[in-house]
Amino acid sequence: MGTSHGYSAIWLGLALEETGGRLTTIEIDRARHDLARRNVAQAGLAQRVTLVQGDAHAAIPTLDGPFDFVFLDADKEGQVDYFHKLYPRKLAPGGLIAVHNAIRQAGAMREYLDLVRNHSDFDTVTISATLDDGFCLSYRRRTS
Repeated sequence: MGTSHGYSAIWLGLALEETGGRLTTIEIDRARHDLARRNVAQAGLAQRVTLVQGDAHAAIPTLDGPFDFVFLDADKEGQVDYFHKLYPRKLAPGGLIAVHNAIRQAGAMREYLDLVRNHSDFDTVTISATLDDGFCLSYRRRTS
């Protein structure tokens, strides 16, 4: 969620070329979605990456799953809603949720961070990726 101009989608798509995987992205802003579509096509990944334009809160329930990896880089206040729409049916056992800006925007994500850190089906860590920011990584245990 949160495709923006497609930079992360291109890197993830290139990695998926190695595994034969597929990537689905969601972007609410039409102009960013259109730019991402052009960038993904220019990178030669149009067959590997599906770009959805719309509100992720509404789009997630319509997507086929389960997903092995979810990268959230969208509205921080919506993370709890995203989690409940993904878990348990859309996130595969052994799947990973990676949330960007988990240090710099921790205040806006407090409810989400508390949820995943205390959830019995997840192992969660926050890691620093730059001097002032990082990721929250939540691994869904295979036994959940």
